[in-house]
Amino acid sequence: MGNKFVSLESIHKDFSSFGGIKIYDQMYNLLNIESHLSSLLTKPQIKKYKTLLFSFICGADCLDDLDWLRLDSLFCNVTNNGIASTTAGEFLRLFNIQSIEELEQLLISVSLNQRRSLKYDNKFELSIDSTPHI
Repeated sequence: MGNKFVSLESIHKDFSSFGGIKIYDQMYNLLNIESHLSSLLTKPQIKKYKTLLFSFICGADCLDDLDWLRLDSLFCNVTNNGIASTTAGEFLRLFNIQSIEELEQLLISVSLNQRRSLKYDNKFELSIDSTPHI
């Protein structure tokens, strides 16, 4: 039986455990989310929104996790260098009840339009906070 040798080479590339967020980034771009949000948020606010959205996808539980996520090169690439936890806190405090309701309505509208474009059955159940809305 012949011996097999494995050679190891170093490379100058970072690895990320969040490789799956590239798929979410493609979906975010294909759905053109930023154009929908532009009626409610400014460009810098949309960047912060995207960073928070992607932090949830990566499993962030609190604002402090944003500082940890900024160490990941792929997360920084997808979110344009991310945002600091203090910046995220300031951003979230800008929202009042009316702006939260407007954002919620916009996202529901975008979701329903996407569902219609995929030609799914018109009957479905929307579950918000474990409360069914038929």
